[in-house]
Amino acid sequence: MFMYLSNLTPVEGWINQILSLILGLYSHCGWTLKLFLHLVVLLSAIDRKNLTDLKVYAIDVDEADELDDALSATKLQDGRIKVWIHVADPTRYVQPGSIVDREAMRRGTSVFLPTATYSMFPENLAMGGMSLRQGELCNAVTVSVVLHNDGSIAEYSVFNSVIKPTYMLTYESASELLHLNLQEEGELRILSEAANLRSNWRRQQGAIETATLDTRFKVSNPEDPEPSIKLYVENQADPAMRLVSEMMILCGEAIATFGSRNDIPLPYRGQPQSDMNVSEFSHLPEGPVRSFALVRIMRAAEIDFRKPARHGVLGIPGYVQFTSPIRRYLDLLAHYQVSCFQFYNSLYNRLQASMLLGACVEIFIFKISKNQENETKWKYIMIHVPFTEGQDADCATL
Repeated sequence: MFMYLSNLTPVEGWINQILSLILGLYSHCGWTLKLFLHLVVLLSAIDRKNLTDLKVYAIDVDEADELDDALSATKLQDGRIKVWIHVADPTRYVQPGSIVDREAMRRGTSVFLPTATYSMFPENLAMGGMSLRQGELCNAVTVSVVLHNDGSIAEYSVFNSVIKPTYMLTYESASELLHLNLQEEGELRILSEAANLRSNWRRQQGAIETATLDTRFKVSNPEDPEPSIKLYVENQADPAMRLVSEMMILCGEAIATFGSRNDIPLPYRGQPQSDMNVSEFSHLPEGPVRSFALVRIMRAAEIDFRKPARHGVLGIPGYVQFTSPIRRYLDLLAHYQVSCFQFYNSLYNRLQASMLLGACVEIFIFKISKNQENETKWKYIMIHVPFTEGQDADCATL
C-alpha cells in the first residue's frame, strides 16, 4: 500500500508493514472498507501528534460531502493568537503512482454539477476515510501558526496529527454563532479576530479586495419532469466565509515559506503585482460589482515549482494551495512533496518529475472542468426553468 519502505524510519517502516498486512487481509478476507480505514487511523496515530483535546471547527456549505479542512485557535499568555489549520491527509491512504492516484491525476479535480458530484477520488474514500468527520478520529496534516499583533506570521510548524472534529458548521450557522458572540464559543471568536488581523495586514501589503458573489444550485427530485431547483447566492464578504478564506490564505503562505526554507519543489502560485489604480473604479458600487470588475482585468496567476513568487492580489510573499487535497490534484501534489520531505528528509527525483508533469496536465484539466461545471449548471437552469422575457427569477427557489 505504501512506497519506499526501505527508506522509512524504523517506526514508520514498521507501521507501514503492518498496514500492508492489513491491506492484504482487507483484500482477501472481505473486511469492510470502514473497518479497514478505522484500523489505518488507529495505527497511523502512533507517528502523529495527538490534537484531540482541541476544539475543532469544520465550516463548509451545507451539502458538502468532501470535508478537507478544519480550524482551531487559542490565545497565548502573551496575548498573541495561535491557530491550527487541519487539512485532510489522503496521502495516508493513497501512494503516488498507484491506480487510485493515476485516476485522480486524470480527473484533476472534483466536479460539482446540479444533479451529481464527480469526485476526484472514489466516493467511499473521498466522503469516508479521507474526509474530516465530526466526532471521529481523523488523520490530518496540521499547519500551526502564531501571529504577530499586526497579523504577520511570527512562527509556524507543519506536522502530521490526529484530530477529532467538534463541530461541522455551515457558513450560515457559523456566521450566526459569530453574531451571537457566545461565551462558550470563544475559540470561534478568536478565529474571527485572527481573520481580521490577517485581512488588515494583507491590505497593508497591497492586497486587493476581491470579495464577489458566487452561486450554488441544489436540485431535489432531479428525475421529476419539474424538479425543485434552489439557487443560493453566496457573498464572500460573509463573516464566516471571510474567516475561512483568511485561514486558507494563511495556510498557503505558511506552506510556501516552509517549502522555500527547505528547498521543496511545490506548486508555488504567484500573481504579479498589478499597477492598476483601484481608485479608478470608485464610480462602481462598492462590493461584488467593483470586485468583479477588478478581477476581470487582473493578470493571470502563474505557477513555479522552483521557488515562491509574490502573490500581489493576496498581498503575501508566497502561496501554495494546500487545503483541498481531496478535491484538487495540485493540492494533493503539494501533500505528496511535503510528506516525502518529512518522512525521508529528501525528495525523489522520479517522483518529482512524474508529479510535476501531472500537475501541468491538471492545470489544463482544472480549467476545462470548471468551465464545463459552470456551463452545465446554467444550461440545466435554462432547460428546466421556463423564463419569459422581462421575468425576474426568485433567488431562493426557481
